Amino acid sequence: MYVRATAGSRMIAYDKNFAAYLPCRIVLLEDEDGKVWLISMNLDILIQAAGLTPELMEQATKVKNAIQEIMHAGAEGDL
Repeated sequence: MYVRATAGSRMIAYDKNFAAYLPCRIVLLEDEDGKVWLISMNLDILIQAAGLTPELMEQATKVKNAIQEIMHAGAEGDL
């Protein structure tokens, strides 16, 4: 499971503001109570607001899904 750099490149070519969201990050954080969190940006908001072409929408959705799969695998201990 990985995100291809070409998807990021296409997104930036479409709208330079996407550069602020790359590379995609997942943060592993332990809070003061010892609870562990996996945190990432909600890409749904960005994707829906961007007015992407169908091709870019497909790429952006794949990126979002890959990040969610990684986070779910991490939460389940499957990494």
